Amino acid sequence: MSVVIEPISQLTFQRPLTETSKEILYVRNPGTEPVSFKVKTTAPRQYCVRPNAGRIEPDAQVEVQVILQPFKEEPPLDYKCRDKFLVQTAVIKSAYETLSTADMVIEPMKIERVFPVA
Repeated sequence: MSVVIEPISQLTFQRPLTETSKEILYVRNPGTEPVSFKVKTTAPRQYCVRPNAGRIEPDAQVEVQVILQPFKEEPPLDYKCRDKFLVQTAVIKSAYETLSTADMVIEPMKIERVFPVA
């Protein structure tokens, strides 16, 4: 299972960055089974991603809007953005087709932190 993501390596937002700027990310499923996807970012307050999760049918694609929230002031021309995006995907097997989204969610486990005493 693999999806095709375009653009392949970077999103380029146009200036002025003091105004809302939008780029499109295409996620295509060339496979024969439906795929679920989720888009994550290292700067969730800086970007609005719509849809940030969903389902892609076989041989179909989804258009994901990545909206950069405006900066308070224009960054310098040599500004290097270090923000990253992660697209997670998983094949939806036929056994899970009838389950609701809530039934597919795994409840988080609480893990106790223990610090050894020297």
